[in-house]
Amino acid sequence: MEIVVYILIAIFAGLFIFKYYINKSKSHEVYKLLDKYGTIQILDNDGLVAIVYRNRTIDWMRSTSLFKMIKVKEISDHFEEEYNKLIEEEIRSCH
Repeated sequence: MEIVVYILIAIFAGLFIFKYYINKSKSHEVYKLLDKYGTIQILDNDGLVAIVYRNRTIDWMRSTSLFKMIKVKEISDHFEEEYNKLIEEEIRSCH
């Protein structure tokens, strides 16, 4: 029974460490821009990846990695929070 617990702990620790390094990796970095229509544009180092609309619809512009797709989905799931953060950043940058 102890072996099963140790294996489960090792798997969870491995997944946590893997996610931590993926989040720190620059190759999976995405950038968010707010456009004048109230949508969030998601870009990476190669250009536009997706557009997230207010109703949380995702319009994919091109294929991308699984990790970027997950980040876009997270932005879509928390659209209001992300939108408000971008508005606050825009206000701060104007002053």
